[in-house]
Amino acid sequence: MKNIKKIVALVLAMVLVAGLSVAGTVAYLTDRDAKTNIFTVGNVDISLNEAFGQGAALIPGVEINKVPTITNNGPTDAWVWMTFSIPSALDNFVQGTEQGSNENIIHWNPLGATAEGYVNQDRVDKAIQQGLLPNDITADDITAAKKTRNVFNSLGQGQNVYQETIDNVSYNTYVLLYNKALTKGETTLPSLFKVYLDAQIDIDPEGEMYRVVNGTATKVNWNIKTNGNPLIHIAAYGIQKDNFATVNDAYAAYNTQWGSNGRAEADAPVTTNPEDDTELENALKDENAKQIVVNLTGDVTYDVAAWANEAMGGEETDYIMINGNGHTITFNQQDSDWNNIVTNGAKLIITNAKITNSGHNDGPWNRHDLNFACEVELNNVVSDKALALKAGATLNNVTINDANTSDTYAIWIQPNGQTVTLNGCTIDMLDCTDGRGIKIDEQYVSDPAKVTLNVNDTTFKTEEKSAILVKSAAGADVNLSNVNIAEVAADDTYPVWVDEASASYADLVVVTGGSKIVEP
Repeated sequence: MKNIKKIVALVLAMVLVAGLSVAGTVAYLTDRDAKTNIFTVGNVDISLNEAFGQGAALIPGVEINKVPTITNNGPTDAWVWMTFSIPSALDNFVQGTEQGSNENIIHWNPLGATAEGYVNQDRVDKAIQQGLLPNDITADDITAAKKTRNVFNSLGQGQNVYQETIDNVSYNTYVLLYNKALTKGETTLPSLFKVYLDAQIDIDPEGEMYRVVNGTATKVNWNIKTNGNPLIHIAAYGIQKDNFATVNDAYAAYNTQWGSNGRAEADAPVTTNPEDDTELENALKDENAKQIVVNLTGDVTYDVAAWANEAMGGEETDYIMINGNGHTITFNQQDSDWNNIVTNGAKLIITNAKITNSGHNDGPWNRHDLNFACEVELNNVVSDKALALKAGATLNNVTINDANTSDTYAIWIQPNGQTVTLNGCTIDMLDCTDGRGIKIDEQYVSDPAKVTLNVNDTTFKTEEKSAILVKSAAGADVNLSNVNIAEVAADDTYPVWVDEASASYADLVVVTGGSKIVEP
């Protein structure tokens, strides 16, 4: 048997990546063509949320937070479910059976109906302190949810696991069904709580993995040296509640429509690990790809131009995901006006990155800001430039700390009828001269439409104005939950102001969870 040279601290630098939210917008009664998969029938719009240390090192026997949930963003009640995929070489699943986890390389602690021992008040308290669970949840809440089965639960009897190939690697995929239909704005309890590497695992200096038991080492056939795939894939699915009595019925219908295992039989994502800016540009401008996934291995620069020029993806592209892996993405602005980050209709997802801009970024906000003219989702992102949002946007754990030298709003929303959601964000504009928070402003919009702005668990630090200012003849629906405005210097009482120029439309600004006044 080969001798093993142990690595200090037994650290395996494996990356846990939130999987593709491949069914982010799914309606029943559609065909397998991803382009025609977006129907008004059902109008289901879900998002996959993750709370864990992106890029965290797995240490044998030491738990890492991994707390995925699903939110129903649309107006239609929906059944939802989640799939959890890990490499087959690291899991002891055998097709058609449900085995114990004793022989697994990767272990996970679920919050499902049968996981009574994994949830106690101490675990819940720690999760709340780390921002992984809502402040008002208790272990009793989770226990009560289990009794009513309003939790993620497997199909049972060996039906909840299947094997599939992702990026030429065999994965075991577990299906977790949520037993309560979600209403608009509702979020599931987590499906998982912790993941960890088996305490018996070690690697040698060449990067080969072994299980070591009583001095005997058995090689694990998993090449962590050359395989760049995510260690864990999480995917979320949704279908309208109507016509389905249970989530099992909904899953069965989806499974029948899309083929075996309920996975859409569509083209696999085009995955790229660009080594330079040219490769990055080529990957993001692939007009033939249904889905584009880019995993960054270093800082990159991407050129953007005025208006709708230099759009990413093609007309058939559904989403473009950039996994930053902690690196910086600089959007280099080529023109002196309206340098838009734009796609040909795809949703742009940026995760675990710092974003900034260069080039023409001085002067007014339409040159200084990062202008997103497409639907965008930012997860675990830090931006040192303000954001301008012209379409729907979801910001999860995003920090904006622009230090511009003139009046600057951290987020400028053009009212085009979209929904913008902030979860767990920090807006820190104290280093900006007269720094401000969020503004919904109809400037440059000929026919403004009402914006829905959801702000949850978010802190504002500003020198001027209110946390949120609305200037739009269409008004706005503003929904607030656990919003901290203690460091809004101009007003730490009223989170929302209606711009004095829009005072006649003040009644159209509806605030839930907070208060408003017309700008004093």
